[in-house]
Amino acid sequence: MDQLFEELDKKLFIIRTKNWIKCEFNGTGCTGMQLEKLLGKNLDNYLLPDLNGIEIKTKCLSKNIEKYGLSLFSSAFDDYPNSNQDFFNKVCIYDSNCNQYKFQRRINTLKGIVVRNFYIKIITDDKLKKIKLIIINRKNHNVESIHSWNYSELEARLTKKLKYMVLVYAKLYTINNIKYVKYLDYHFYKLKPFQSFLYCINKGYITINFNIIKKKTIIDKGTSFEININKIEELFDEIKKDN
Repeated sequence: MDQLFEELDKKLFIIRTKNWIKCEFNGTGCTGMQLEKLLGKNLDNYLLPDLNGIEIKTKCLSKNIEKYGLSLFSSAFDDYPNSNQDFFNKVCIYDSNCNQYKFQRRINTLKGIVVRNFYIKIITDDKLKKIKLIIINRKNHNVESIHSWNYSELEARLTKKLKYMVLVYAKLYTINNIKYVKYLDYHFYKLKPFQSFLYCINKGYITINFNIIKKKTIIDKGTSFEININKIEELFDEIKKDN
């Protein structure tokens, strides 16, 4: 196994033998935050890898494990200033329960979505080197607007953050409102060339998850690119652990 992973492999093995651990965090990212603390890493949301050039990802085992993908990185539209705001103004939906506007949907190249009077789809444009989100008026079929991500920016984010990755599987259990986590098996990976990312986009293996809300201002809580957990090896090569 690559020397880069040897120290982390030892630490993860020790954590794995601890059995159930009382979780000090709440929310959907609690297993990842707890693991980072156990590894002695300061919590952050930086665009760079977590530890010694290795990005640490966790995935909870559940019956619907395939419903939500593994988040790779976040990236708002980069085509022009206020692109996010223009997009949100078209597709936002008012939620009376929380008294705010929001857009929280998932979309990929295989499955467009309908929001209000619009149809939204994702395509790749190799000529312009962009992933495009196209908003089409359902009444007259005109293109209302196009928003995009440049290949170069996506490749930079992907390679800077995910050149090397460890994926740790975990179980989460709650007793009397207290969460307990058990870390199970883990796998080390090396990123394939960027063309593999575009292949996954075109096949619908990668979905774009929008989580945008508006209170006084528009807040992008993470427009993330997520890969189907069963398609990890379309984007990464596994680095086998030593026996």
